[in-house]
Amino acid sequence: MMRLIFMTQAVLYLLLMPTLHDYMNPMYRPPLIYAYVAVGALIAGFFFSNRVNQRSAPAVPQQREINLSELEPRSFVVVGFAVLAVMYAYVSWTNGLLNRRQGSEMMAEIYGSLPLQELIILRVYEIAFIPVAIIFFFGRARAAVRLFVAFVLLVSLPFMGIEDSRARLLVMAIFVLCFVNIKDFIKFFYKNAKIYIAIFVAAGVFVYVSLQRLSSYARFEDFLFYEIVRRLDGMNILTELHDYGYIKYLGTFDAGMFGPLVSRIPFLEAGRLAKLEGITSTKQYFLNTILNSNRIDDSNSLILDPLYFAGIPGLIISFFALGYYISRFDSYVIEKKIFSSHIKLTIVLAFVTSFAIFEVDYFGAITTFIQNFLIIWILTLIVLNRPSRYIYNSKQPVIQPIH
Repeated sequence: MMRLIFMTQAVLYLLLMPTLHDYMNPMYRPPLIYAYVAVGALIAGFFFSNRVNQRSAPAVPQQREINLSELEPRSFVVVGFAVLAVMYAYVSWTNGLLNRRQGSEMMAEIYGSLPLQELIILRVYEIAFIPVAIIFFFGRARAAVRLFVAFVLLVSLPFMGIEDSRARLLVMAIFVLCFVNIKDFIKFFYKNAKIYIAIFVAAGVFVYVSLQRLSSYARFEDFLFYEIVRRLDGMNILTELHDYGYIKYLGTFDAGMFGPLVSRIPFLEAGRLAKLEGITSTKQYFLNTILNSNRIDDSNSLILDPLYFAGIPGLIISFFALGYYISRFDSYVIEKKIFSSHIKLTIVLAFVTSFAIFEVDYFGAITTFIQNFLIIWILTLIVLNRPSRYIYNSKQPVIQPIH
């Protein structure tokens, strides 16, 4: 499912919206050649991963390792998660974070001035939100425990800025859908009428919020251009850099673009200062340092970082790698290998929560992956039972434990 979701985003952000932006603004000329290179490298990564999987799969499996416990979550952990959710709600409420659409400058000031313990609560809960949902909904948990976890997750949603952000709820939905086998999703879609009710409600909420935004524009065309087309154009900053000659075919190898990533390192004074200034990603480096703009935010996507730093070769390698690992992830979902070990579950959870959304900085996503991996690894050790290991022998259909 992740391949379909990611490919849809790639076409939307790199081809469809830039083309519409070009049509609606005659002065805008996106260099679509880079978009075609990125999409082509992504597709090549998909195909290469499939070929590797086909060659590595034995024609007749003689022996395979299976895990009967499927990393069953510990039920008592939900109490601790509920306490963390209450702490998260309190911190969000007292710091005015229910509305996250206060402008990038204001949000940078709020996060930069937060005490360390409150910042840890916010980050840990937001990182743990999706992994906990995946573990309890896709793993082997009792129905009552799943219901309680679902209640905690739903109650905490308003404190995550959901009310004022359509995108945040969509992001969470994408994370969860990545773990669904597309064939199972299609069967569920056709056989379960509840899915249509959910889609209707979600669409209603989206339309309601959109109409509220529409009221602030004089014309519908302006709303369409600024809220949809320009907002979803993943080549906006790239085009501006290209027009000024900052995009080179073989890259710039400008190490200065990594400076803002220091904000990802906890307990570091330089990181705290970077948060206060709102310079926390390569996007701000391009806007403020390279383009000398006073903007602190703008639409961007995964394509810019590797292209600016390493040119077309870097772009090809980066998107080929993304295609390869996304396809590998989908194969894990289809073969139900995700819950076979703590480390494998940690890697796929960190990968999805870092790279499933196209509108992020590529190098920032790598640092997010490292950060999420460490936190999710600790989380899985706490939440999940250590599984027993079994060997299934195809010649002797007897399950024997390994001691």
